[in-house]
Amino acid sequence: MVDAEVVEHKFIGPNFVIIRLPDGTECKLTISVTTSRIKDQKGQDGSPIYNIASNISLSWKLAAGRTIKVPKPQLPQQIKAQDKRVVS
Repeated sequence: MVDAEVVEHKFIGPNFVIIRLPDGTECKLTISVTTSRIKDQKGQDGSPIYNIASNISLSWKLAAGRTIKVPKPQLPQQIKAQDKRVVS
């Protein structure tokens, strides 16, 4: 456990980044801060020490004309013996 006080946080500007790949596909990374805290201690230079917990989610926008093939899920009888541990 870290001695830290929970502090308010807000985004100044957008909370996402969009990356365009060479084939035209776009990847959007969205950042959400779950907690922000300030420690009771200071850094070596006297600046405050913050602890930020966050989640990053990805969403994809494919270039025009591109498709993705999703494999058909296997039926339980098609799963090999060593893979049965994942079937309940």
